[in-house]
Amino acid sequence: MLFKVELALSRMENGDYGYCVTCRGEIKIEELEADPSIIVCHECRHSDH
Repeated sequence: MLFKVELALSRMENGDYGYCVTCRGEIKIEELEADPSIIVCHECRHSDH
């Protein structure tokens, strides 16, 4: 859990927070509110690739 928090803070500092690490698309605010450590968007998490 600590690693996820540190990663989220690092992504905030770098300006990457809220963007998918796979496709660079925006992660919906509702998803981030539910789990602030999400790094992959809904579409990439549920794709067949």
